[in-house]
Amino acid sequence: MSSRWVARLAVTCVVALFLLVPRAVTAQTDDVQRYLTAAARLYESLEYERALEQLDRAKKLSRGVDDDIAVALYEGVIRADLGQKDESVAAFKTGLFLKSDAKLPVKVSPKVEATFEAVRADVKKELAPILAKQEAERAKKAQEAAAEAKRKADAEAAARKAEAAKLEAERKAREAEAARLAALKATDKPEKDKGVLVVALPPVGPEKPDPFKVPVVEKKRSVPVAPLVILGIGAVAGGAGAYFGFESKREVGLAHDALWQDETQSHLRSADSSATLANVLFAGAGAAALTALITFFALPSESPPPAPTGAASP
Repeated sequence: MSSRWVARLAVTCVVALFLLVPRAVTAQTDDVQRYLTAAARLYESLEYERALEQLDRAKKLSRGVDDDIAVALYEGVIRADLGQKDESVAAFKTGLFLKSDAKLPVKVSPKVEATFEAVRADVKKELAPILAKQEAERAKKAQEAAAEAKRKADAEAAARKAEAAKLEAERKAREAEAARLAALKATDKPEKDKGVLVVALPPVGPEKPDPFKVPVVEKKRSVPVAPLVILGIGAVAGGAGAYFGFESKREVGLAHDALWQDETQSHLRSADSSATLANVLFAGAGAAALTALITFFALPSESPPPAPTGAASP
């Protein structure tokens, strides 16, 4: 068996293994899978250039990182079996730069495995600064998140403490107010509750009359009849004056409401007469009130009774 047939058989086995890889591992899309199937058929026909074209088309239709990784690793394995070491290393690097801990999707020879792991070591060495920077950024973000969480927790604790202090101050204020009101209520108790000593005095009997004491007789004023009569006359005159005054006002209103001139003149004359009479009566009432006042103060008071006689001398 020639070396060409051996290479062809190896390629066929590799492609067959690619097709048997579970979709959950490679995360290929249907389009990528179809192009890989076409590449496998071209490998079987030793049409390597066209197979690589199919892989290029699969790269263009990739739906994500997982598809790119799968296509790159497949290409690296195929090129390694074809003896294209540089191209194989480049394909391996492409996949490992996307995911440094990726694994080969199929079982390969120890030589290809060693090449793949060497490429992984180089990739990790190149990615070390970037990964370290990313790790530092993740650590910084985690630290900032922890600090923010601590700040929020401290703020909430301070708010709860302030609220508790406010409630305590309000409670103490209520207790102080209650104590003040109780003290005021205690000071407002009757004198009998304060222990005041009440001394009972003996009853005082009626004072005995003194036969030698001259009794003091208060001057009494008799009821003034004349001033009351005059004042009554004045009150009657004032009441009559008020009546005629009201009548005069009523006649004036009727004069304003009259439709004919003669009615208006009649009401006005009646109003004028009532007003004159009211003024006269008011004047008489005032004069009667003044006369009653003068008469009241001008009347003499009653003379005291004579002093008792026949008192025994001491």
